[in-house]
Amino acid sequence: LLAGAASDMAFALDLLESRGDIAPDSPEAEAFVQAVVRDTVMHEIGHTLGLKHNFKGSTVVSRAQLQDREFTEKRGISGSVMDYNAVNIAVAGERQGAYNQTTLGPYDYWAIEYAYKPIDPANEVAELAAIAARSTEPDLAYGDDADAGGFGSVEGIDPLANRFDLGDDPLAYYRK
Repeated sequence: LLAGAASDMAFALDLLESRGDIAPDSPEAEAFVQAVVRDTVMHEIGHTLGLKHNFKGSTVVSRAQLQDREFTEKRGISGSVMDYNAVNIAVAGERQGAYNQTTLGPYDYWAIEYAYKPIDPANEVAELAAIAARSTEPDLAYGDDADAGGFGSVEGIDPLANRFDLGDDPLAYYRK
């Protein structure tokens, strides 16, 4: 994550600087870097709490929502901090949403609820089954390392599970 995030951040800062969107050594540049650090810390704390990667998290936010600053600052650019989310950079003529994941996503809250919700032992089986039954909700989309592939001999089996992409249409993201 760190090497990919650092590379993505450097590319984004170079691009934003070349377009005149962020001046080097400006408060905006500092805020951008701090947002990347905050995103990375949220991801690593997720691992500390037992969460696995979720490379489908980015697919729960539409391309139009990615351009909505109010939406992305409130809900983030992905459904999970456990995804390796790309920096959200608008192309010329598009509105600019938040650059980075700003908060935990719906998947993260759901997974933490399943793992840590205090439950009366007498109701544990039913309570956990009720939480697990929500797994088909669109905002809780999940795909891990095996689904994304690219590590060792494991090949990805799910075209919607990708690292460093954004939006509900991975092919449209890569064309962009």
